[in-house]
Amino acid sequence: MSGQFILESYGFTRRPVVVQAEINLPNNPKQPLFFIAMHLKSKHVGEGEELWRSFEHEKQQEYIRKAVKTRRRIASEW
Repeated sequence: MSGQFILESYGFTRRPVVVQAEINLPNNPKQPLFFIAMHLKSKHVGEGEELWRSFEHEKQQEYIRKAVKTRRRIASEW
């Protein structure tokens, strides 16, 4: 993933853990119970504020590329 606004294939970096169990409730048949544990990427962009507040157009574009890359990663792992 480059952050260059080009659609690319992407998979999980941190695979989720899925646990399936059954719970017995009084007077009811067994009920399925699922737990999913995920660790998602932060939206933080290192030095983001400095890049965004810069008067240099290329630095602002660098911030946008980094932010897009991070958000694509988050969206693909959701």
